Amino acid sequence: MGHVASHLQRLIARQLDESRLVLWFDPEGHYTEFLSTLQLANTPIMRYDGSFLALRHAIDPLLAGDAPPRLLVYVPLAEEATENALVELTAIAAVLKPGQSPVQRNTKLALVARHALRDVIGADKAAELERQVEAGRLSLADLELIGEADGGSAVIKSIFATSVASDVALAFLSGERFDRQLAARNALDELAQLFARAFALTAPSASDPVALRAALAQQALTVEFLAGLDRVPPELVTIPLPADPDQLQACVDLARTWRMRRDLQGSYIAHAERVEQTLDLARVAFSLDEIRATETFVCVEATLQAAVEQALRDHLDPELLILAQERLRGFWAEQRPALGARWALVVTAGLLLAEAARIERELKGAPSVAAQLLRRYTGGEQPWCLLDTHQRNLERRWHTFELGNLTAYQTLEGLVTRARQRFMDVGDALASAFVRALADARFAIPDVPRQRDIFASVVRRAMQAEKTAYVLVDALRYEMARELCLGLDKDYPGTIEPAIGTVPGITEIGMAALMPGAEGQVAVVPAGPGKVGLQIGETLLHDRESRMRWLGAQAGAPVAITTLEAVLEKPRKADLQRQLDEATLVVVTSQEIDKLAEGDNIRLARKAMDDTLADLSQLIRRLTEVGCKTIVITADHGYLFGDALDSDMKIDPPTSQRAAVDLHRRVWIGRGGAADEGYLRTSLAQFGLSNDLDIAVPWGFGAFKVSGGARAYFHGGMSPQELITPILVARPAVTGQATPLSAISWELTTGSRKITTLFFSMQIKGRSAGLFALDPLRVRVEIHSRGEVISELAAATYGLVDGAGEVELLPSAEDPQRIEPNTVTLSLTGKPGKTVSVHLVDAATGRELGRIDKLEAAILAF
Repeated sequence: MGHVASHLQRLIARQLDESRLVLWFDPEGHYTEFLSTLQLANTPIMRYDGSFLALRHAIDPLLAGDAPPRLLVYVPLAEEATENALVELTAIAAVLKPGQSPVQRNTKLALVARHALRDVIGADKAAELERQVEAGRLSLADLELIGEADGGSAVIKSIFATSVASDVALAFLSGERFDRQLAARNALDELAQLFARAFALTAPSASDPVALRAALAQQALTVEFLAGLDRVPPELVTIPLPADPDQLQACVDLARTWRMRRDLQGSYIAHAERVEQTLDLARVAFSLDEIRATETFVCVEATLQAAVEQALRDHLDPELLILAQERLRGFWAEQRPALGARWALVVTAGLLLAEAARIERELKGAPSVAAQLLRRYTGGEQPWCLLDTHQRNLERRWHTFELGNLTAYQTLEGLVTRARQRFMDVGDALASAFVRALADARFAIPDVPRQRDIFASVVRRAMQAEKTAYVLVDALRYEMARELCLGLDKDYPGTIEPAIGTVPGITEIGMAALMPGAEGQVAVVPAGPGKVGLQIGETLLHDRESRMRWLGAQAGAPVAITTLEAVLEKPRKADLQRQLDEATLVVVTSQEIDKLAEGDNIRLARKAMDDTLADLSQLIRRLTEVGCKTIVITADHGYLFGDALDSDMKIDPPTSQRAAVDLHRRVWIGRGGAADEGYLRTSLAQFGLSNDLDIAVPWGFGAFKVSGGARAYFHGGMSPQELITPILVARPAVTGQATPLSAISWELTTGSRKITTLFFSMQIKGRSAGLFALDPLRVRVEIHSRGEVISELAAATYGLVDGAGEVELLPSAEDPQRIEPNTVTLSLTGKPGKTVSVHLVDAATGRELGRIDKLEAAILAF
């Protein structure tokens, strides 16, 4: 492919990158033959062949999505000759045609030829060729014969294997490997002249390759930066830009290509950091609108980040949230893990603010009917429980984020504070509306399963047909189970539905309600000083030992009872393995969330929530290995886990703590006592659970005044976050993996050989070593120190599975035998030793796929 065709291909590709949908009119048919050789990555090409009806029939299915498809439509006619047959397409596509504005969409052959050959044969010869094309004396095929022999430098081509200015510039900017040849052949002057023609570069010295490289880098980066600004600030208006639009665009294209070339990113970063210091950009007061479209310099990225944080705190703008999401996938987020982690936090806070605004609007118009509020909270693609998911993710990211210089993070802290406030306000309103509607419905919601029915209606029924696992997770909130369900891969499909929990929503009652027989006559009864339990028939269940003894006796089949930790342990104990193999029902319990949260260790509790989701994902695979065909995951209760409550949200309970049968911050159980407008007080007889005990719960997010206990983690009330429990059923599918793990060769590349901050990035590449086609593959990435995992996944270029701590790697669209490169960011959660190792692990089998040993670690934060 010659210079003109190459230039034309780049022009079309750039329009596709910017607009995705491109409509190209070619009234003179100049490019008909060229189209047959045109190759565009991930882009179908549709061509008009005499029937607009056939063309529309082929295109319409591609336009059915929410976003325009990446598509090139070629029509060898003038636009006027179509008689508006493609008018809908012209309204949404970037239109290329002769004479079109801007110049980047003008496909007039004479103009394309001049732009393509100017750097090769000089401006004067290119202008002469333009006149000959205008006169009809030269075709595209004729132009393709024009090359270096017609004015390009043979010396430059012999050194760089090309004389195309942009390709030569990229090779020269990459490093010093061509400097000796340039000096030995006295070619620096010719190189400077090439750069002057192409990029309007005024070189300080044509005898010093280092100075020439620095000048070229400063020209390309400065021009791209200034061209991308909405308004150039006074401090930078004296910097000249190329007067020729072709040269200006060439500088922009050079900088962008340089930045996006993975093999050149090291040189780009080094020059960009030098140029931003030269321009003293850290001292320029940019506005958000000025810099939102540029990503040339890292210091400007940090300025934009702070501006977005401030703007989102002051006013929720969906466009800013989209901008933050784009930046999270951008260049500097990938190259600077701390920047990426901060963008992830900004996005999470923005999602929480957006969800709070949506729910606040919808709640005002929602009917005060408990069943409908429950469906809005749990059902559809945008359930209200997303408010809790975003809040949980925000708190986790915030508690693991390395603040460093507090002054530099004031805008971020302000955004997080605002998001927390909105969660508390909207969550309180939602909880109050739900509890009042529940009371109006006399605490009954038709067609929604009771927690007490789960064993009889789900577990026992499954046991009758096949080996079943029953997983009881203390404080697995509905939204967490939903996230777990959505994150299960194709080999372990799951379904989820809500159940109405049993009051009071405390472990002693909720876990007992999941036992066999709980569907019948049960009662909440005193179980010692300050304690209650659930009595099934004549048996009181008040702790794990009594519950498991009861379950084993009532199951009616061989039962193996164990813990989440024991099943995941490597190697698994032989006695436990035998029990798991022989059992018809495998019962697994987990208390990690409740235990840590009630211990008031907020940082560890937030980590435990995500760790538990990742462990449950692993558990499903391990239970499948021992023959379980149905896996039922549920919980005793949900929880509230926000800020420590203000004094105005603390309520006096109906009686003193000493006089209550049981008292928690979110629930009182007792007899008699005072009524108050701050809480709902009713008899447990309303729930069919007691003839002489009463219950009281706050309407919203308030809490009773109780001595001791957790400051920010509560459960026991009737808010949807606490009362609605999940029924997640996973039935492993039988599928085969197309690519054996041993057939993939892996390449792991770290951003640095030394870990100096709490964030660390690594790029994952892979290639099939044989003829196997690659399937999507779930992996975990872990940092190990002293035999322990001390990291969690914070971000990924693509494929991050929230909640599971995994990344789904995909085959490349261009080469199905190659993994699409993915850069992951890890957040350190524990103190490393002097050296650590990084491990790539297959999520399905736990098998190690690759590792990097002896990475030095020196982190001041610990």
